[in-house]
Amino acid sequence: MATEENVERFETELVPGGVEYEVVAPEKRPVGALPLLLALHGGNGHEGFAALLAWRLGRLWASGEVPPLVAIVPRSGRSFWLDRRDGGARWESVLAGPLLDHCAAAHDLSAAPGSTLLFGISMGGMGVLRLAFRHPTRFGGVTALEPGIEPALRWADVQPEHTFFRPQALLEKLYGTPVDGDHWEANHPPAMVVSAPEPVRSSALKIYLEAGNQDMLNLHHGAEFLHRQLWDLGIQHEYRLIDGADHIGRTLPGRVDDALRFHARVLNPPGPDPEVEAVKKLLGGKRGFLLDG
Repeated sequence: MATEENVERFETELVPGGVEYEVVAPEKRPVGALPLLLALHGGNGHEGFAALLAWRLGRLWASGEVPPLVAIVPRSGRSFWLDRRDGGARWESVLAGPLLDHCAAAHDLSAAPGSTLLFGISMGGMGVLRLAFRHPTRFGGVTALEPGIEPALRWADVQPEHTFFRPQALLEKLYGTPVDGDHWEANHPPAMVVSAPEPVRSSALKIYLEAGNQDMLNLHHGAEFLHRQLWDLGIQHEYRLIDGADHIGRTLPGRVDDALRFHARVLNPPGPDPEVEAVKKLLGGKRGFLLDG
């Protein structure tokens, strides 16, 4: 479990007051540099987030389903993990470089792209998608659970049903007063990837996107929208719309486990499936028909 003893501080001028972060690591850590998982909490704050990760990772480490890694869990308010329009806080800038570099050195973690992973829930899901799409060669994998993104490519097209839980004053604090549509679009993950798909498509980044189809904040609309954009752009990804799942509640621990298992596959790719390879050979590379049909 993460405790207050795990809280550390990174001093930076990019964010007022610096960055506090928690560290979740195996109790018996193997020798050598471990993968780094940057985990971003949602808009309700950091309370309990590191503890949730410690609980789920502990079980998955014990079962051998996830290899040893170290989760770095920064704390922020309702920041959107964004570089604000007014420059008052530059969360993306500090997360993408200085914090990762500091934690890799301080905790003997691998800085290699294939061993640097992203995990986020809700607001944190938005934050990790932004980081991944802006810096696709820096990360091996990104898992975004119920990301806080709207199903639109332009701010002018965003509907009230997708912003009702976000006060106008908060949006203007982050994106300008009135909201600067250009700044919003430059930091909105679907718009980002549509405007520049090739760096993501040609990278080795593995993408996992999910939401519950009963999400009380309607965030499944944004997740489905991004899935369709990625599909149309030919960007490989894994997408899950979980039937009956809401934004919180009993489905969340299992969904966290599934996302962490995805990262296990990123770190240790299973390789070719012999049965699949045999059938491919039989088909001679052809697709689109059934063997027994």
